[in-house]
Amino acid sequence: GLGLMGCSAAHQLALRGASVLCVEQFDRGHARGSSHGLSRIVRSAYPQPHFSHMAEASFEMWHQLEADLNTTLISTTGELDFGPDLAPLRRCLRERGIAHEVLEPSDASARWKGFSAPAHFDVVHTPSSGTTTLLSSIVLLSPPLLYSSLLLTWCTPPPPVLLLSSPLLYSSPLLSCTPLSS
Repeated sequence: GLGLMGCSAAHQLALRGASVLCVEQFDRGHARGSSHGLSRIVRSAYPQPHFSHMAEASFEMWHQLEADLNTTLISTTGELDFGPDLAPLRRCLRERGIAHEVLEPSDASARWKGFSAPAHFDVVHTPSSGTTTLLSSIVLLSPPLLYSSLLLTWCTPPPPVLLLSSPLLYSSPLLSCTPLSS
């Protein structure tokens, strides 16, 4: 599919010189998958170290894409996490050196009108998080003119798939894939 994840994967593969075929069964901006709506959060705060590592790498890629396209894709808004125990999140942020601020719920409520959390909750503000305008990111990630090795098709119904034995691994009316020679 050619939602945000599919476009991002195709973009990265094309940057690495791969020939890429992207097939989307619906039109751009459709509401039938996870890449619909106006925006998506781009987080830098995760309690799991492997997610934080991936988030750091994704921010580098977002900023490189912004530079390549001479446009802004990420709006830095900050992020508030709150809950009864954010010790794993705080530990991961501290260990990865990600700027953050631990607040009392009353201090967060005073700073952000409308915010409210129980007094026993932890509140963590991570200023580097933000949002991306989803459709503009998809459109900017998917122009076929960026890469000679990238072919995109929109409004293409998924073809029947036939899995065969060697040497042909995959076959459909649109494409067939054979193993790479070693």
